[in-house]
Amino acid sequence: MHVAHVVTYISSDAAFGGPVSVALGQAKELASRGHQVDVWAGWDGSYVPQIPGVRFRLFRVARLSRRSFAGLIAPRLLGAFWRERSKYDAVHVHLARDLISLPAALLVRHSTLVVQTHGMIIPDGRISVRVIDFAVRRVMRGARAIALTDTERAKLVAVTRGRVGHVSVIGNGVDVTHMGVEGVQRSRNEVLFLARLNPRKNVLGFAEAARQILRTGKNTTFAICGPDEGQLTPLTEFLTEHGMASSVRYEGAIAPQDVGDRLASSTVFVLPSRNEPFPMTVLEALASGTPVVIDPSCEISDRLMKHDAAVVTDGTNEGLAAAINLLLDNAAERTRLATNGRIALQEEFDIRSVVRKLEVLYR
Repeated sequence: MHVAHVVTYISSDAAFGGPVSVALGQAKELASRGHQVDVWAGWDGSYVPQIPGVRFRLFRVARLSRRSFAGLIAPRLLGAFWRERSKYDAVHVHLARDLISLPAALLVRHSTLVVQTHGMIIPDGRISVRVIDFAVRRVMRGARAIALTDTERAKLVAVTRGRVGHVSVIGNGVDVTHMGVEGVQRSRNEVLFLARLNPRKNVLGFAEAARQILRTGKNTTFAICGPDEGQLTPLTEFLTEHGMASSVRYEGAIAPQDVGDRLASSTVFVLPSRNEPFPMTVLEALASGTPVVIDPSCEISDRLMKHDAAVVTDGTNEGLAAAINLLLDNAAERTRLATNGRIALQEEFDIRSVVRKLEVLYR
């Protein structure tokens, strides 16, 4: 089959996060299975992914607003996609309420359209969002849709007022045939936060847990990686107020190709974000052999707990600090969680299983 994937924005700082990682992982596996794959995206003009068998159609973006990705536009992308859209057997749009993925989806016949929303299309009562959702409902009506979880499926039904077409629940996956990262020296006492500095990701909760651990005198360093989305200033103020600047360092955004190595070099990976639907960084950390700490509201927490593959906190900053301490103090526990994590990936989060389900939808 000839398949197109459309995702809003590819950049050197991985600012668009999980949807890009998911799209590229799916495209790579599709190409390895003999399909012809094109990835269409808005682009920052610098980072070009390299995936054998995948052609990238990248178009420079302009910004109508710097406050969100909804302000990105890529008119040349839409013009080129309009001319080429009919050659595809399936068009897989990683849909958000923005001016790149949503217009692209509107250009596609429902008979070839597959829509995946990554938890980005949820009920929202704001007038501006309700206006945009007229277009969302038009896209979703008759399309084959993908929800990451049953919770997201219910939200899609609510947004579309029950008019969404067929919805399949298909989670994210990683390549389990090449787990582990060779040649990377793992730290003995580094705790890593790697996510956008968006309020939902809860970097301030991570900083507070770090403060609680550091005041006990533990010789630990804390690293924060990710592009700023409004939380860098309050984070910096918190670290300065508590004299933590030398123990908690902000490394800025990290290039997509460096994420695996950065996860593998850490002792513990922490994602304290609230209501995270299906975090790719958690799967990537498990694939690198790094033990993971997550919030109980993460929608894959139950699946990881079933395999005893992650430490799930009680949702408080104190519980977060205790979970981090547990792993820092116990190398055997870190090893056990890493082993269980890889088993969980093989049994539940294998990209090959994900793409086999996609092929059924495409056909």
